[in-house]
Amino acid sequence: MALRELILGKTESPVKDVKPIFLHAIAQSETMILDRMLVRLLPSLLQHGLMLTADAIRQSEQIPVPDELFAHIRHVADELVGTPYVDL
Repeated sequence: MALRELILGKTESPVKDVKPIFLHAIAQSETMILDRMLVRLLPSLLQHGLMLTADAIRQSEQIPVPDELFAHIRHVADELVGTPYVDL
């Protein structure tokens, strides 16, 4: 089952693609930024039934998540990267 199907099957709330936030973090920070983010995000990811790894993030075309998790991931990325992610 694809990552998208796993995520969309577990939520009824609107979803957003969080992959651009991870790409921003990779482009603006150090090599291990995804691992640092995942450590901070682990409780929230597990609460939403998600098991993400740095490799899964890099290989996925999209990572749809509920709006509240999107906002939390964005907040963590902004804190760790030091430059805010801006939606285009």
